[in-house]
Amino acid sequence: LGRDAGDALAHKLLDGDAGIRWRAAEALGNLCLGSCSAAHSDALAVCLEDESSWVRTAALRSLEKLGVGATDAHAAALKGRLADGNHLVRSCASRVLQQPGDA
Repeated sequence: LGRDAGDALAHKLLDGDAGIRWRAAEALGNLCLGSCSAAHSDALAVCLEDESSWVRTAALRSLEKLGVGATDAHAAALKGRLADGNHLVRSCASRVLQQPGDA
């Protein structure tokens, strides 16, 4: 996925519709690798505070797929999700933080 397409997906993370934010977060993790991933990990980290648990979960899964660099940069936000009110978000956060080499 090219940088322009990644930028378009990252822009959708700000949409008013949680379903669109969820799909954009999922797509970034599935399609955005390499230099694109580092550039968009900040946008995904913002989604960790989203009102929708689906969006938070998708952001966590995508950060996990983007690898160690993406998760190390956002360790405090990831650790904050360990106290999330949603069990799936907590589980995903725990799994991301247990990756070898992560914070």
